[in-house]
This record gives sequence, structure tokens and C-alpha cells, in this order.
Amino acid sequence: MIKGTVRNESGRAKHKFKKNILPGQEVPLSYLYKLYKNKYCGKFDLEFIDWLKENKVKEGSGFTVIIEKIVEEDTSNEESKPQGELVEVSSVANKIHPLKLTSRQIAELKIKDEPKKIIPQIMSIHKLRRALTMCKDRPGKETLTKLIRERITELN
Repeated sequence: MIKGTVRNESGRAKHKFKKNILPGQEVPLSYLYKLYKNKYCGKFDLEFIDWLKENKVKEGSGFTVIIEKIVEEDTSNEESKPQGELVEVSSVANKIHPLKLTSRQIAELKIKDEPKKIIPQIMSIHKLRRALTMCKDRPGKETLTKLIRERITELN
């Protein structure tokens, strides 16, 4: 079994692996294997990582493959089972402290990131105003826009 991730090293968010991946965010290799298992038609081993580098994570794409640990096991049944330890992609709120969020990351918050808990901790009016202009008039961002507006009025 291989433990590792693919990290977005570019300076901007990219849509890759059927997800929107923020700068510095990581996607577990186990998730990528589940996603591309039918296309790859092989086992979850080093050859899969080579295939991933050739087909999905090419040079200059802004993504790097990070291998943390390689564990060789004799039982083939465990390779086909989904790994319960690795979580898909952590939300922005769990990875970064609310005071260190950029305005773009604030504008890209989703309901599952619990913006009701995050936005009251943000103290920068400048970041909030920029986030408001980024998410204003975007579909599905009405609640976030309302929360940001309320926080700006609290800080004024």
C-alpha cells in the first residue's frame, strides 16, 4: 500500500481530478486510485503512480506527487478494499486558520466548510470586501454573501 498525496503547487485554484483544488491543497493517492481504477486497470502500486505522472500529473501542470510511505503487503484482498484511514480532501477551514485565509479562499467557502463559524473570526475588512466582490452575483453564494455583509457591518 502506498500513502501519499498530489499537491497543487501552483499559485491558483485549479479544477483537476473532478475537484476544485486550492493552492497548497492535497489530494490523497487512494482517492485518485478509486477515481481512475477503471481507466488504469491495474493494482495500486508504484506503476499506478508512474501512470498518474504520465497521464494526469504532467510536468508544468503545477501538481507534484508526494509519496509518504510504501508498505508492501502479501495479502491481495486488502489492496482492493477502500482505505478508511485516508480522508478525501480536507476542507479549507480545517487546513488553514481563519485569520490566514485569503480573500479568494473566503469567497470559495462552501456550506460544508461551516462559514458561520469561520467568518466571525475574520478581522480584516479589506479581505471581507474583496471576498464579497468575488462571490457577489455567483450562483449558490447567496448565503455566503449575506454572512460576509453582516460581518462587514459588525466591523464598521
